[in-house]
Amino acid sequence: MHDPDPARYPASQVFGRSVRAGPHDGIVYDSVRHVGGVNWVSYRPSWVQDVLQARHFRVVVPRPGKVVVDEMHAGN
Repeated sequence: MHDPDPARYPASQVFGRSVRAGPHDGIVYDSVRHVGGVNWVSYRPSWVQDVLQARHFRVVVPRPGKVVVDEMHAGN
């Protein structure tokens, strides 16, 4: 369901609910907004293991406008 049109989100939500109702723990899919990017959906976050904490980022997505990504440091 790679459709960048936000008006089509209901179809994606139906798909997500059907996957969640099954035996699946989540979904991995290619990003339609960032070529080469990957998105992860975890329906059972407690099952996510071996997580490495790394840098933190603040993402601001204004409507309309440009997406801003800033790296966060201690105290931010």
